[in-house]
Amino acid sequence: MLPIYRKNDLVVQDMGDETFVYDLLTNRAICLNKMSSFVWKNCDGSLSAEGLASIASDKFGEKVTSELVELALDQLLKEDLIEYDDPASVFEGLSRREIIKKVGLTTMAALPIVTAITAPAAAAAQSVCVPVSGGCTCTEGSNGRMGQQCVEAMACANGACRCVWANNGMNNTAGDCIV
Repeated sequence: MLPIYRKNDLVVQDMGDETFVYDLLTNRAICLNKMSSFVWKNCDGSLSAEGLASIASDKFGEKVTSELVELALDQLLKEDLIEYDDPASVFEGLSRREIIKKVGLTTMAALPIVTAITAPAAAAAQSVCVPVSGGCTCTEGSNGRMGQQCVEAMACANGACRCVWANNGMNNTAGDCIV
């Protein structure tokens, strides 16, 4: 089977050359750089790695090898963003340096990068007081929030304490919580 991108249970947002994908099944946020985004969007089930490399070469105006596309496909498959009956990965067990040699990159800019993070569960994202780092005391009860505590964050460059709500609300450098 030729590679085909997954369509269901994903929220997709294009940001310039990059694509951000949120997987609703795994609660993972995935960032695709320019090359991996292009490969993913063109996995329609009709093109092989060689075919994808050919249209990528035309699109970017430089030679894109099938090995480079295979690297992107390998990463997309690991993040469950494509369906692909791929034999064992040709990059399994190789170091980054060996992969770059195998792909034949002269510049890291062309390297397909897929980055993912797991979002916290809803219960972990509530507004609770969880110290992030020490070194300063946050002001409590600011702006009519008497008795509610802020999450302590890293000190600002000017040395003033900075507080934030655990749900990422606004803050200021004086240490007052703003909701």
